[in-house]
Parts: sequence; structure tokens; C-alpha cells
Amino acid sequence: MVRADDATIGDTRFKAVIVVDTHSVKPFWSINLDSKQLQIRDFEFLDPQTMQPGADTALSSRTPETKGAEQDHWQRLKQVVEDPDMHLDLNVKLEKVVAGDSTLGSSRLKLKLRDNALILENAELDLPRGNIRSAASFSIDNGNVTGALKLDIEKFDYGVVARYVMPGSKQGGIISTRIDLGLEGRDFEHLLDGASGKLDVAVWPADTKSKVFDIWATNLFLLVLPEIRKDESRVNCMVALMDIEDGIMKEDFFGIDTTKVWLYGNITVDFPEKYVKLSLFPNSKTARLFAVQAPIRAEGRFDNLKLNTNPIDITVAYLSFITSPLHVPARRLFADKVPEDASEGCERFFSREYVEDLKKEIDAQIQKDVDEWLDSD
Repeated sequence: MVRADDATIGDTRFKAVIVVDTHSVKPFWSINLDSKQLQIRDFEFLDPQTMQPGADTALSSRTPETKGAEQDHWQRLKQVVEDPDMHLDLNVKLEKVVAGDSTLGSSRLKLKLRDNALILENAELDLPRGNIRSAASFSIDNGNVTGALKLDIEKFDYGVVARYVMPGSKQGGIISTRIDLGLEGRDFEHLLDGASGKLDVAVWPADTKSKVFDIWATNLFLLVLPEIRKDESRVNCMVALMDIEDGIMKEDFFGIDTTKVWLYGNITVDFPEKYVKLSLFPNSKTARLFAVQAPIRAEGRFDNLKLNTNPIDITVAYLSFITSPLHVPARRLFADKVPEDASEGCERFFSREYVEDLKKEIDAQIQKDVDEWLDSD
């Protein structure tokens, strides 16, 4: 047994008790770690600033060298889980977690490593505003990786990550998630290829120019952002309630609120093929003369996304444009006033129960209108 009652690594202070059982087939390590303060930077092996994408590469694919390094990383992880040199029980309690100059909060987790199995239990991070709760398990059978993931985030200020990666950054915003997935793939990198479950995300961005994360979802957002902002709109919030079945993800609800326009849309993501299709349908919050609002469509592989132009979309938008002097005054007179910042609406849409009730209400109103029209004949 090894015991350290007052150990330090940089700004990290901790107590540790390590017990190693060598009588088993493989050494069994039991580690209990209590820390008054853990500074994430004390355990870095890479400079985070070297990992951020530049402005000129935000929408470009990763280099072959980068892809190769990532594949090697995932392959090594698979090898460790499949045939570890030891078995492990790790119990961690942290009074304060610090990332650079930002204080996150207290944290705790349990991690278990066995042959063909990696289990994360009761991983929690309590933040000044909100919290993160997570659990995950992974196993390897006949070379394939299966697992389960739950991740609940309540209003996490992701500006902490931006400031950690890029010190002095003013980027930030709030994110909430409710994720419950079964996972399956040939390795850890491809676990979404056979995934099924639900993935709900709501984001309230303080800055819509973020290049912190070089992933396909960010590239997609950066691609459509100029189209959204053509009318000088600022993004208030985004909500996506997604269902995944056998690696194909489709929306139950997808919407973006901006200061000038509300957009709802359809999105399909094929994880095995790494292909995404997105259609956004803008609706002006105020009726405006000669306001063309054609749908925004993007499609392509994760590393090669492009905007699409549909002739039918242009025709419909043009008809709306030339007839706007007729219908805009009526809309101005009768339409309900929509605030420029409808962030509270995004919070309501983040509830699946609310969206389901709203859909039933809309369907009932449509049926009522049809019945009244039929009765009028």
C-alpha cells in the first residue's frame, strides 16, 4: 500500500491511497484520490493552443497526419480496454477543479477497468450555475466496441473551455444536453455508427464566431451562419431534439432563434457514411416589404459540406417577394409581435413534452380548419 497525505503537482494538492493486489491473474490496482484543488493544466501532455483550428482552416478537412494520429489514439484505447496490463478501480473526489484561470466546481467519479470493459460511474461536476452528470460503459466483443452513454448538462458556460484553449478569449455561451445512447462500432472512434437513442442539445451562444472545436457540427454551423446573418441577425439560441436509430440521426425538433428571423428545419446525419443533410426554413419575425426568405440547405460529408440551391426554393421565394406589398400589411396588422430575443422560447422547446403537446395542438387546429372548410361547402 502507498499512502500520500499531502502530495502536490504544480497547483494541484491531493491525498492518495494506492493498494496493489498482485495475487490475481493480473495486478489489481485500487486508487482513492481526494484533492482540495485539481488544476487540469498540471496534467497536460499537449499545449491546448496548438490544437485549436485557425481561421483559414475552420471549414477545411483535417490533414492526413492529424487523422492518422487520431486513429492511432483510438486504436490504442481499444487495445488497452481489450487486454489491459492491470485491472483498476479509481475513486476520485475533488473539492475544486480549475482549468487555467477558471474555476469549474467540485467533482467526483468512479472508473473501473477490466478485461474487455471500461466503466465510468457517477461522474459529476457541480458548477456555480448548473451541473454535469454522466455515466458510461464500454465493452469489446469479437473486436467490436459496444457501450452506453448518459450525459446531462445543465447550463454549462462553455466559455470556460474557450478561455482554457485560447487564454483571453471572449467567446462563450451556455449549453444544456440530455443524451441517452446505446453505442456500437468497430472501434471507439466509430461508436455512433450503430448508435440508437436520444440526443437533445440547446445552445445559447454569446459569440457566433467560435472556432474552438474543429468538428463537423461546428463546420456546418459556420457554413450556414453567413446565410443566417444576411439580414444582420444575431443568433440567440439553437435547439435540437434528435432521435438516433442504427447510426441514422433525425430531428424530432430543430430550431434556431435570431434577432430578425426564426428558423425551423430538418436534419439527417448518417454516421456510418459521415454524411449530413440540413434544410432551414426562415420566417421573419416582422413582416417586411420585399423580403426574400428562401430555405437554406446544406449537404455533404462531414469534411466537405456545401450549400445547395434548389430552383423550386428560388421560385417560391420570388413569388413571396413580388406579392409582399399585398400580404405584408395584413401580417403587420394581425400577426402577434415576436421579440428579437426569444431565448426563453428555446428553453421551452428543449422539453420534448412541450414539443409533443404543441404538435398535437397544431394538428388539432389544422383538422379543425379542414372540417370548417368542408362544412362551408
